[in-house]
Amino acid sequence: YYLHITNARPAVYLSYDRIAMFDSGDPHFRITFDKNITTRRYDLELSKGPYGEKLLYDDEILMEIKISGAIPKWFSDILTEEKAYMSGFSKYGNEYQRRMGHEFLHFRDRPLAIYYDLITKEY
Repeated sequence: YYLHITNARPAVYLSYDRIAMFDSGDPHFRITFDKNITTRRYDLELSKGPYGEKLLYDDEILMEIKISGAIPKWFSDILTEEKAYMSGFSKYGNEYQRRMGHEFLHFRDRPLAIYYDLITKEY
């Protein structure tokens, strides 16, 4: 109904391979790892498969932490030990930046191979 009334149409295709994990002791603490993030603004049908421009280098992985409160101490200790810190990354935002002629946001100057985006929402 909404699509018929508004004439809304798909504008961008975005895909990625994801590994999702959760803390069995705290269902509000979840972590996802995304790689092979690809995007395109043509052939938008899902049946066309996952191809297009990559948003990360092949050896980069986006780690996203989803929590409703504070990060558990045991995980905070790991992040501290690895010298990891919060960094914003938007798949759609980076796709848009590329479309506007800007380079993708890469993390080559940072010491950790896995980067994360902290989201504090209730799930």
